[in-house]
Amino acid sequence: MPSRYLILIVTMASFMWSGLAVGEKVSKNKEETTPQVTEKKIDYSKIEWMSREELKAKYLTNEFSSTPFRTTGVFKSRPDYPIATASPLHDTAGYTYYDLANHDRLPRLIALSALGHVHIDWTKGYDATSSGPGKREIAYASFFSAGARVAFDEQVSGLGEDASKTRGGYTSLAVLPDGKAICCYHHAETVTGKPRGTWVSIEGTATVGDWLEEIHAPDSVLGMKSAGLYPACAGQKVTPGDTQIVHVVSVEFQGGNQDFVYTRGRGLSPVDFVFSSGAQRPDSSDFISVIVVASRKSNKVAIVYNRQTEFTGERTDADLFYIEDHEGGRNWVDGFGNDGSNDTKVNLTNYPDGAPIRASGDLSAVYDEDDSLHIVWVTPLYNSGLFASECYIYHWSKATGIDQLADGTFPVQDARLPSSVAKYNLRNPQIGVHDGTANISRKNYLYVTWSQYGPTPTGFTDLSQANIINGEIYVNASTSSGNTWGEPKNITNSHTPGCDSTCDADVYPSLAERINDTLHIAYTNDKRAGGLDEAGGEVLDPIYYYKYPAYQPAAFNGISTSPPAFEDPLADITIPLLVIDTELIITNAGNQNLTINSVTKVGASPWLKLQTAGFPDIIPEGGAPKIVACTLNGTGLVTGSYVDTIIVHNNSDNDTALKIPVHFVVSDCGYYRRSKVVATVGDTTGVTAGGIRIKMANTSNLADQDGTNGYFIMVVEKNMLFDGSGVVTTTTVDGDTVALQDVTGNSSVHPLSDIDTQFVNLPDTIAFAQALQQQRPAKGGDWLKIGPDTSAMFFPGISPAIAWPGPWFRYKIVDTWWIKNTPKPRYILWFRKLYKSNSPCWWPSLPATPYIAGNIYAGSLFDWDVPDDSGGVDDDWGNNDTLQMVWLQGEGPGASKNYLVAQAAMVDTGVHIGNPNGFWSAKVNRNSAAYGGPPWSDQDIYHQLSDSGFTPKTTANDSFTFEGKDRHIMWASVCFDTTSDTVTYCQALVITELGYDSLKKNVEKARLDMKLPLAGGCTRKPGNANGDVNQAVNLTDIIFVVNKVFKGGPASNPVCATNANGDGTLANLVDIVYLVNYVFKGGLPPIKSGVCCL
Repeated sequence: MPSRYLILIVTMASFMWSGLAVGEKVSKNKEETTPQVTEKKIDYSKIEWMSREELKAKYLTNEFSSTPFRTTGVFKSRPDYPIATASPLHDTAGYTYYDLANHDRLPRLIALSALGHVHIDWTKGYDATSSGPGKREIAYASFFSAGARVAFDEQVSGLGEDASKTRGGYTSLAVLPDGKAICCYHHAETVTGKPRGTWVSIEGTATVGDWLEEIHAPDSVLGMKSAGLYPACAGQKVTPGDTQIVHVVSVEFQGGNQDFVYTRGRGLSPVDFVFSSGAQRPDSSDFISVIVVASRKSNKVAIVYNRQTEFTGERTDADLFYIEDHEGGRNWVDGFGNDGSNDTKVNLTNYPDGAPIRASGDLSAVYDEDDSLHIVWVTPLYNSGLFASECYIYHWSKATGIDQLADGTFPVQDARLPSSVAKYNLRNPQIGVHDGTANISRKNYLYVTWSQYGPTPTGFTDLSQANIINGEIYVNASTSSGNTWGEPKNITNSHTPGCDSTCDADVYPSLAERINDTLHIAYTNDKRAGGLDEAGGEVLDPIYYYKYPAYQPAAFNGISTSPPAFEDPLADITIPLLVIDTELIITNAGNQNLTINSVTKVGASPWLKLQTAGFPDIIPEGGAPKIVACTLNGTGLVTGSYVDTIIVHNNSDNDTALKIPVHFVVSDCGYYRRSKVVATVGDTTGVTAGGIRIKMANTSNLADQDGTNGYFIMVVEKNMLFDGSGVVTTTTVDGDTVALQDVTGNSSVHPLSDIDTQFVNLPDTIAFAQALQQQRPAKGGDWLKIGPDTSAMFFPGISPAIAWPGPWFRYKIVDTWWIKNTPKPRYILWFRKLYKSNSPCWWPSLPATPYIAGNIYAGSLFDWDVPDDSGGVDDDWGNNDTLQMVWLQGEGPGASKNYLVAQAAMVDTGVHIGNPNGFWSAKVNRNSAAYGGPPWSDQDIYHQLSDSGFTPKTTANDSFTFEGKDRHIMWASVCFDTTSDTVTYCQALVITELGYDSLKKNVEKARLDMKLPLAGGCTRKPGNANGDVNQAVNLTDIIFVVNKVFKGGPASNPVCATNANGDGTLANLVDIVYLVNYVFKGGLPPIKSGVCCL
């Protein structure tokens, strides 16, 4: 249908709608009577019902017309009865090859306008290269209130422009009071074209998708390193003046304590929006979490976000905040924190130090029909370390406080969760409010949708072929403004076990703020479950529009406890601190009265005392949690680990005998939990600052997924490493394959020490063998030393016969890192020692016989992110056996091709890949599960490290073997068995921003610091600058160096011949003085370095 007819139809519909609204308003003013409310009935015969197969056959095609066509809107289930099994009756909004929709929070991607029309937008990849150089823009679809589709898969950003000069992405959608859609998104940097930053598009005519020219919104303030990206927006009518307002927030994307900014656009006419002259900075955070939400009832508007208690804090130190204005954002135009009421942040959570739960950046908010603000967010449970997959979803309002609406503390393996910034098993909660349409009694009912990964029914596994959990969409409802909640419902039930590019993984669900008789949901149907496009080859995913009926939640008697387990409370004999008083919090997680009959323990442990008085007890619907006092008493206990289980006996529907494991540690030899340090070395100021920052943990982790502290080069502000870990893998006597690692979370490493840094001057230079034994560089000088830290393999649940903390594998692992204290360091020397040892005093030495059955392979696993020209991390790769290194290089002909990283074995030149005496194996992969387990599973790591040699160029397990992709290096330095008492090795982690030749030189410098020969062997005596065949060092050599330094004379070949003092730099006055002292004053002889080692 021509667009001019659509515009005419929509305009007429708008007038009719406005006329009806005015008529109702006039009638109410004349007579203040309560109107009679009747339930709207649905004629099912008028709805087009399609099976999954029919829907796919009709709409799921690889090619589609750009001309919009209309279909009848359909419900995915009959409105009166929530589905119990899969019944995917829905409509299709469009498609995408690019399946990453958010980082921390998911902005709104769907909205219901005042006209009753539905608008949807998303980040669209147009072909299988969209994660790299391919076209990526914002797409849009719309539906009339009767269900007919109007706009289908239409481009919003970069309209009419060269696709190579625009790159729209990461969108947010809202509607204005007149029914027009607002799309807010960012353009990423391109070689030429649109400036990087936040852009806004607004419809010319409601619902048609005739987008006006893009507006570049103010997106930065003084001091920001980057324009604001990853925006979120809201539309509002502000009085007096009935002005239409667009609120926009966006985030400085530099990683780590990013500023976020607010700006405000005013509609001067139906097609003319003008933004404030500049942006304002509300706050900073390490999360991409900030959203803005506006009231439909008043001028209230709120900015909601999370941030660390301290700017330098970890994600485990985060709280939830909001800033609210009652004047439509007018008070924010002149900045924040001015008057203490309308522009000052409020901390909603105020978690105490050490709290096991904290606020994540995955959040959503809405104003209800009574103009009250409601916020929901994912709350990770940090059982140990800095990562958490198990989590809760909480709700807050001023009236109700904080209440739980979803419990994700069921067991899940991190490796089976889809890739994301945060690997939570509950993600992307979005909250909507019922406006009373069709059923006035449901006005202000709250509904929350989210994506969930597990648990699957007993005996059933819903894993893709890559062993990633297929996502489902869940919903929960509250009839009490969030004070109590019903039972969460799985509303997709799209099980597709064993799928590969044909999965029904339902992810990124977005819920419209306004709910009439229907929950309006948009989501991505991920055909390759969990595999990000750039990591697994891009496939076409449909964007579905799902109409799920608003419902009355059934009676649900639910229970939840916090903590779900007492992981490792410590009784420290040395302080002494032997008695720990703590508590178990029992929450009524349903909408009925919850009866707690008793709280008991499984064993007769005298060290665990529980409150037994006050039972049975009833926690009423919406009532305060029950606090049960618990005491763990280590008095009189010998050092060790003690295990019991608490059972809460109750009348809930979800678990009538809820079990809470207790692991109690008694120690006089220390006890350590995961910790980290950030080290900075080199020049850090000025435009030529050559320093680096690196984050390291006491579990052998490097980078910790920190964008500005991973392995960060300051001079180009590029991060080269996303995550990395030491690895130890073997097989057990029970036939299990295990792999110590700390990449996707601290699941198999237990720290046995703290980690610290210190600058050290090494006064002497020693031989390579001594350096390896002492775990230090061979060359003296100034160094930054990180560590040593000690850890051990940690598999607490691997054997039912061995209680927590699991078997002792008989080896301790010591890691020490050294960085040369120079203005421009470009490599890290990483020493690792594995040695047989008794267990710590608190860890029982079980089993009595060795638990390892096979060979042991020790090395590393690194998820490098070498920047490429497209702004992604598609990398070329190779190996250099002469330098014993494997390298990755940013893809493209531009500047990024100069970014390279390498892992190099610090071994003699006679040791090669596949040599059982040292450089055992190296593999470059794309995080693919080639050996039957999920990416980086124990099985995958074992098979790759035990397969000696370098990755062959074959497409057997990798169809993209010859293409640049987001690749990782898996490396085994040594192979040994349990007859070995001590094993040591060293790797160099090398980076450069200056090309491949520079990379090789940096590897050579690392080898020289370990007193290792270069490939050519020893060819020159140090100090023999003029190349005398007799290798004499005398006055002629001094003259040669003087001519080079002061008169531009020729350089020595090799240059190390003039480097008399062995500092690795080019010839200078220091070398001349050194040679004079040697030749004429009996000073020390020139120092051997490189091939100058005769």
